[in-house]
Amino acid sequence: MLPLAVSLGDPAGIGPEIIVESWARRREKGLAPFFVTGGPGLLEQASAARGIECPILRIDDPAKAVECFDKGLPVLGQDDASYRPGTPDDAGAALALGSLAEAVRMALLGKASGVVTAPVAKAQLARVGFEFPGQTEFLAAACGLGPDEVVMMLA
Repeated sequence: MLPLAVSLGDPAGIGPEIIVESWARRREKGLAPFFVTGGPGLLEQASAARGIECPILRIDDPAKAVECFDKGLPVLGQDDASYRPGTPDDAGAALALGSLAEAVRMALLGKASGVVTAPVAKAQLARVGFEFPGQTEFLAAACGLGPDEVVMMLA
């Protein structure tokens, strides 16, 4: 079984909180194993702010996510930013973009079964060089598809 790759989204948004909450409710919701690309310290801060017990387990290989998912939230990569809800900045946007790119790369390499993206601040992403209208179009381009060949699903 391959885990899902989850991108952080904007550190100033709700992504980090949704991610730690999802891990905390993994059994209740029957979630498949996943790992997050980047932001280990950010996720620790988000879980503490929400009062959620969510051990962060740094991994160097996505395959390890399945093995350790019950013990803690697997995080691949060291790129990080501060947890500052409601205060977007260029450093956070750069982290969000790097996280998205790494999640997609893991899926394209066959190390993840799919990609789940947390919300981003599109205007902030544009400030750091993101040239797409949104994450959906970025994913399409990464997969060699046109923007009319993909669909976004919200849940």
